[in-house]
Amino acid sequence: MTTVTTVHENDFLLQFIKERGVLSSEDALSHYLANGRDSAEKLNRIIQDLNVKQSFEFLDFASGYGMVARHYATVMPQARVTTCDIHPEANAFNHEQFGFDTIQSQSVPEELRVERQFDVVFTLSFFSHISDAYFSRWLLRLYQLVKPGGYLIFTTHGRVTSNYVLGKNQIIFYPDSEQKDLEGQYYGTAYTHPSYVMDKVSDLHVYSPVRFELFKEGFWWGHQDLYVLGKMAQ
Repeated sequence: MTTVTTVHENDFLLQFIKERGVLSSEDALSHYLANGRDSAEKLNRIIQDLNVKQSFEFLDFASGYGMVARHYATVMPQARVTTCDIHPEANAFNHEQFGFDTIQSQSVPEELRVERQFDVVFTLSFFSHISDAYFSRWLLRLYQLVKPGGYLIFTTHGRVTSNYVLGKNQIIFYPDSEQKDLEGQYYGTAYTHPSYVMDKVSDLHVYSPVRFELFKEGFWWGHQDLYVLGKMAQ
């Protein structure tokens, strides 16, 4: 199966790569596609190591315009994919180009309406943009979307990413990001100490038993921390 190489004109990730001015437009597209493929392959290896069943329900939350998702059909064909993003045009693009079911996200987690659960919920570089006021709330909302026996997989900016000294239980947040159309109070740039994240994870026990499956510091792109949570069946 051939990977779709069409990219939406408003894809902020490709724009970000181009605006860095290091690569030509052609090389920027090649980098974009290769980066997405690498992330899809990383994710698939994690899921295989978790021994997730052969055919599973999968949610890619904050999926953007499909930089990673466009590779699922070839890299992770066993997944029944749903994508979710804050941008309606991204959802439309992912449905039209890749045939995914889509869900419209919201700025506030409590307003996200999803009537089903998934075996795996994955969000790449979303919690690297969320302030302390919303971090726990989004973590809970996404955890609620995981089936008992399923997994939540996410990444954060941690100590490897930050140019600042991150003390224990600390989060540093700035109301600015590469997505200029999103309000800074909801989506900026965040750096979190692993102990901060682990404390937030421990709070999930109040709602449903959680098992810490995996933590790898600086795993994704060589600088984002990887967290994998297992939702225990009650």
